[in-house]
Amino acid sequence: MKFLRIFLVVMFLLSGCSVISPGKSATPPSPSASSGPTQDPAKGAVQGRLLLNGKPYIHGIIYISPVIKDKSGEDIIVGLDRMSALSCPLDANGQFNVVNVPPGRYGIILDLVSHGALLDHPDKNTSYLIDVAKGKTTNLGDLNYTNLPNP
Repeated sequence: MKFLRIFLVVMFLLSGCSVISPGKSATPPSPSASSGPTQDPAKGAVQGRLLLNGKPYIHGIIYISPVIKDKSGEDIIVGLDRMSALSCPLDANGQFNVVNVPPGRYGIILDLVSHGALLDHPDKNTSYLIDVAKGKTTNLGDLNYTNLPNP
């Protein structure tokens, strides 16, 4: 099977980017879809908690950015437009909850204003891509990393 690495494309503000791989010490659960509070029943939500070495990571904003496919339907790029992408700042516990996400495939991006980073999946060493379903909340659980960019 042809494997294409997912790249982060910054469409509005050109900035540096990186891919963040989580530590092997803790593995978040697989994304799961469940009924949850969303403002529009035709849309979904994405929630989770970002940790650095088991402690809440409170710097930055989580963006839910669409995956762009090639002509054959393969995932090739995650695009970020800071002006229109759905986002949520991390709270004091490292938690985020992005509501009213249209159904589709998305990348999870940590934005630190100076640069953004597409998060890697903990077990597969590939970009962390999720599918959002209508009327469901995709719970990513605890995303525990041993290395994150400095704010």
